[in-house]
Amino acid sequence: MTNQELMEIVTQGMKSATLKVRQGFAHRVVKLSQGLPHYTHLLSQHAGLHVVREGRVIVTNDDFDAAVSNALTNVSQTVREKYHRSTFSNRENLYQEVLLACALAEKDEMGTFGAPDVRDKLSLITGKRYEIQAFANHLTNFSTQDGTRGGILVKRGTQRRFRYRFIDPLLPPYVLMKGTSEGKISLPGG
Repeated sequence: MTNQELMEIVTQGMKSATLKVRQGFAHRVVKLSQGLPHYTHLLSQHAGLHVVREGRVIVTNDDFDAAVSNALTNVSQTVREKYHRSTFSNRENLYQEVLLACALAEKDEMGTFGAPDVRDKLSLITGKRYEIQAFANHLTNFSTQDGTRGGILVKRGTQRRFRYRFIDPLLPPYVLMKGTSEGKISLPGG
């Protein structure tokens, strides 16, 4: 769906619940939703419930984190398992940060992104500059179908020009919610 359509879901839903919504909150929900109304509804519902429990009638930017925190528990088990399988380790690594950078990466009209797009977002997340070689294996592991971390991305193209795309469109918004709830990123409100 378009950003405008998602924005209408937020504003009309809040209006039907006799709540008002600030644009900053709505913009953050739209950005996180990445075109998927499922997440727009989920986040809006949890924000509305949070505001009502507090006895208020206006949903503001400050309610976004509470909505994300509550919504995380209502994401499908399959999506949560994919995230856990692809990022879990007993040792310190960059898998969570690289997957988050993939979710944030600028996508082309086909929904694909390249390693340079990931590098730029990874630098923003970690505060360090990484060369592509430092996380190329992470991308390969995410895109290997038979690996323990695989089945997350589809890899297309040729050497030095690979493009990646998430297999499950529900995963990137979940990754963004995890990154937001863990304080790794902050989505701007408009």
